[in-house]
Amino acid sequence: MGGSRFQIEFRLSKDLFWSEDDFLLETNDESYDAPTVGAFSNWSLQCKLPSFLAAGDYYVLSKIDPGNLIHERIEENNYSHTTTPVVRIPEWNLNLQMTGNGSTLQDNVATRYAHQAEVNLVALQDKRTVFVGWSGDRRRFGAALVDHE
Repeated sequence: MGGSRFQIEFRLSKDLFWSEDDFLLETNDESYDAPTVGAFSNWSLQCKLPSFLAAGDYYVLSKIDPGNLIHERIEENNYSHTTTPVVRIPEWNLNLQMTGNGSTLQDNVATRYAHQAEVNLVALQDKRTVFVGWSGDRRRFGAALVDHE
């Protein structure tokens, strides 16, 4: 039965249970030789993770022939997963410290921020001070800084 057509589906999941709610990374719809009984094969996947994924640790799940195009006695053994989470979407702390007088306003006030979250900060100077600028390690995390006059 060489050249049978079936799919391989890869998903990100916060648990080890296959669900349509998990994030679909990729579906390979290729023509593969039908696997023989007891066969072992390796497939690889390279993809860019979207910025909207929630922070956390994710397992990679894979399922061969999710549409059951290849008829077999035991369909449940087409599923595999990593044994530990292999994808981590980080969260970041934002610590504001002020030198001198004045204050800051920020939208989206939180203790931790998801990766690639945008936070707008406004420096408020009081009557006897002048805002000089921002400093810190923002370049280490690739943060953009835009000064609005």
